[in-house]
This record gives sequence, C-alpha cells and structure tokens, in this order.
Amino acid sequence: MTHTFSIKAIATVALLSALTLLAFYFYPQYRIEADSAFDTADEGFSDWERSGVDRVFSITDDTAAITLDRPGYNARLIRTVEPPFSEGPVRLQAEISATNLVRGYENWHMGALVLVREDDNGKRLGSYTLFPLHGTHDWRRVEAFVDIPSPTPRLSVVARMLESQGRFAIRHVTLTPAIPQRWFPHMRATLIALWSIAGIGIVAGLIRRHSITPALLTLGLIATLTLAGTLMPKENVVGLDNGISAYLPDGTVETLGAVIESVLPGYLNDSSQSLSKFGHWFAFFGLTFAALLMLRGTPVWLVLLGGLTAACATEVLQLMTAARTPHVMDVLIDASGMLTGLILALPLRWLIRRRSQTSESNLSQH
Repeated sequence: MTHTFSIKAIATVALLSALTLLAFYFYPQYRIEADSAFDTADEGFSDWERSGVDRVFSITDDTAAITLDRPGYNARLIRTVEPPFSEGPVRLQAEISATNLVRGYENWHMGALVLVREDDNGKRLGSYTLFPLHGTHDWRRVEAFVDIPSPTPRLSVVARMLESQGRFAIRHVTLTPAIPQRWFPHMRATLIALWSIAGIGIVAGLIRRHSITPALLTLGLIATLTLAGTLMPKENVVGLDNGISAYLPDGTVETLGAVIESVLPGYLNDSSQSLSKFGHWFAFFGLTFAALLMLRGTPVWLVLLGGLTAACATEVLQLMTAARTPHVMDVLIDASGMLTGLILALPLRWLIRRRSQTSESNLSQH
C-alpha cells in the first residue's frame, strides 16, 4: 500500500491520544479524600459577605445572583476560609450562569468566580480569575484545581461583577482540599516522552520518504504554528488576541463574537475569545486546503483522517499543560474548518489535475 506510512503515523497519534485520555481519566493529578470547606447546596449563602448595595443581590436557598442595571458599579459575594483549607491544592466547583451581561471598558470587567489570597488583615496577596462570563449563558458546571501557595492565612471565594451590567448567578459552590497524586509527574513525563519520540519519528519518516520539499515545509510550518497556538498558555493567548485586535477595524472582534454566538450559543465566555476560537477554525482550514492542493497524490479521505486525528490530538495534549483545558467543541470547530477547506480546495484540485492531464495529452500528441 503506497500510503502505509501515513496510515501508521495516524494510527500512532490516535493510539497515543487514547492512551493519554485513559491515563488522565484513571490517574488524575489530584484526588479528593477530605470533606469540603463549605457546600452551598447544604449550607446556602448565609455565611457569604456582601460588598455592594443590598438591592443588587438576590439570594435564595441554593442560588445567589448579582444584578447591575448600569455600568460603573462593583458588587461582590465573598466566602472566606482559613487554615487548613486556605493552603495547598484545592478544588473549586460551581454552577454559574449569566443573563445579558455586558462587559465594561476593560476585558476583566464582567462577571466571574475568583479565588483571592489574603493575609491575616484581609489584604490581597494574589488572585485567580477562574470562570469569567460575558453575554447570556445557561447554567454550566465548572471545576478548577488550584495549588494555593504558602503562606496564605485566608482564602476567599468571590463571585463578583466589576464595572459591568447584567446578571451573574452562582449555585452549588464547593471548595474542597485536594491531594496531589504521587506518581502523576512521572506519568506525565512518560507520556511527554512518548509523544516526543512519536513526533520525531513521524517527521523523520516524512522527510525520508518525500525529502524536504516546499509543500512539506509549508505544511510543517502551518502544523507547528497550530500546535503552538493550541498549547500556548491562556494569558499568552489573551495577550496575542489583544495585540491582533489593536490592528483590526473597530467592532471586528465583537462582530466575530456575535457570529460565533449565533452559531454556538453560550460557547464563548467572553467576546474577546472570538479571535482565538476563529484561529482554531482558520488553522485547520489552512492545513486542509494546503494539503489537498499540495499533496494531490494523497487521497482526500487520508487528508481528512489525518486532520481530524490532529485536531483530537491537539486537544488531548492540552491535558499535559497546566494552563489549557481541552474542549470537545474545539474539535468540532476544527472539523468545520477542515470541511470549508475541503469544499474550496476540491474544485481547484480538480482543475489542476485536469490541466495537468491536458498538458500531458498535448505533449504526447506532439
């Protein structure tokens, strides 16, 4: 079979993806053995401190909400815990929703659930903004593990809205101590080594079989940029998005966000994510389009299978980073980019092949 190596490479990546998923599922980084510091499903929000005028808060037995009818105001609901719950790894779980939440003039001016480190006097030592929301979102279950450094005399869970308007709501909030799994770093290092060996082997095999051609270099560059973008820490992604936004016409990011929201309601936490999500689509559109035109001897099904495998692998690889979280919807966005690349590339591929056949026919006649 002429494409045996390509099929073996795809199978290797698929096998490593499955192995990584299974390893992280059965042996996650943290385990839970202790009781929660608090659980609003049982305790409600009676112990939560309010920062802001009373009229903006709406609290029932199991739900708390902040509603601001115009920008320019700040409001917070605060639950503070002390040692032993304030240090070490913790798991924060909650259900959150937003209704017509309009962001303020800064990216962080929205609704969010935040962990705040404080000293004995309540002075802020640092914070982790874990679940920001903007727009309208139905209830969604969220979870994050954070390793709180020592010393942290006090740790506060804060539901807040800053300089924004709309409604932000939370329920079923728990904060639970977590225990790091002893062998997890070794497992992750082993998986990274396996992925590295496989990647080097695939690249070396491609070069040995096809030499270093402009087509291979182009596809390799696109694939490298795609991989780097999907594994880049979130703060770097936000910085890159903001840098790109500065060169775009006013309203471009918001329009793009509105388009994505119309197709996938509730997918974006904030419109500022629209560029990075569009980047997902564009990267796999570019890979598929370029591969179909440059590798005309490769069957279409093999290009699509390779692209879909790569899309799944880039999400799985995010499990091994501390700053990214895989998302099934991102794979679907990648697949839609591949489909668009296929639709646009197939007619061009046919025309190029037709011209090539015509040229060969004319040469044979002479």
